[in-house]
Amino acid sequence: MDQTLPVPGPTDLTAAVAPLAQRYKRANGPVIRLVNRLGGTLEKAQSVNYGAIGSNDVYVNGVTFKNAGGIFAGDKTRLNIVSATIDNCSYFGNRNANGKVYSATYIGTPPGFNGAQYMATGSIFEVFNYGGTQGAYKAWTGMGVITSQSSVVPSGYSQANQIALNYAMYATYCFYPVLFAVPAGRSVSVEVQLRKSVAMTNLPKVWLSEEIERPEIGDGSEDDVFTMTDSIDTWESDTFTIDNTLGTKEKRMKLFFYVYKQTSGYVYSAHKITDTTPSSGGGGAVRILPSYGKVGLSG
Repeated sequence: MDQTLPVPGPTDLTAAVAPLAQRYKRANGPVIRLVNRLGGTLEKAQSVNYGAIGSNDVYVNGVTFKNAGGIFAGDKTRLNIVSATIDNCSYFGNRNANGKVYSATYIGTPPGFNGAQYMATGSIFEVFNYGGTQGAYKAWTGMGVITSQSSVVPSGYSQANQIALNYAMYATYCFYPVLFAVPAGRSVSVEVQLRKSVAMTNLPKVWLSEEIERPEIGDGSEDDVFTMTDSIDTWESDTFTIDNTLGTKEKRMKLFFYVYKQTSGYVYSAHKITDTTPSSGGGGAVRILPSYGKVGLSG
């Protein structure tokens, strides 16, 4: 068996909604609970500095945001939009807001993010299917903005991410994660691709680790790592392998694309996951697992 997995964003949100709803059922404030339940519109937040929602641990499903300067206030964390209509709003968040937008219908220009250069190290705001385009991805960190694009891609790919690096007030690196699961009895290879536009002292890299680990803090918890050379405008690649054919439970894994203390230039990145399970190990088709943007294999 040799099936190659493309890299679109999550499509069916059913698997994402259930765990998020369970986690945030009691966390939302009374206004958000009521709006989620009955539907409704949050309109004309006065200022991007405050936003339509000013709480942590927010789960939004079925709400319309209309003419808002900002949707989420600054310095709020664990913010999740599972489904919403975003009607002519200026910004998803302000400064150090952390969260994810899984799916939305957009009216007018999709929102940006205000003051991302003030985000802390390790903070990220991710938007899947950005602007209502299937598979599009955009994310903001303190040291750069990640945007999916189709102009600069490796051979055999239709999409790659562009990391536009910038000066940051607090963050020491730019990053984005890719979470995926390898079920028991399966094996995969993971091809990673990196490219950059300028010479860099600190070279871009990508770590492979278990989902819960944090190799970016230098604790040696990674299973593997690929660091590119100082080449310019050249794609470089490596392949990781994960063998769970003898395992009794799934392995939850993470790719962590990372650029340290680089405040200018572009880095491009891509990945491709291939099912390498021997045919005697069982069938099953490769598919996207939408929960938290994860990629996985079905049994």
